[in-house]
Amino acid sequence: MQEEKKEHQVQIYLNSRPRIVDKEKLSFRDVIVLYYGSYDENPNVAYTVSHKRNEHTPSVSMVDGDEVQVKEGMMFSVSKTDKS
Repeated sequence: MQEEKKEHQVQIYLNSRPRIVDKEKLSFRDVIVLYYGSYDENPNVAYTVSHKRNEHTPSVSMVDGDEVQVKEGMMFSVSKTDKS
């Protein structure tokens, strides 16, 4: 079931899954929490986040501390790895 958009909300895609957000900017950690529900502070856990504005633009990697302006239809790729 697709979420209903309200004024000032945009639809983004997290690993191809649609998601409605009401923030103008998303941080590296915001994206992780949106996808996984929490951010694991364990030093053995590594996250990879990238985004692109649309299917015709190149992906841009994000690191902890980065923030990106959210646009309608923006695509995010999120993964989590246990380094142990």
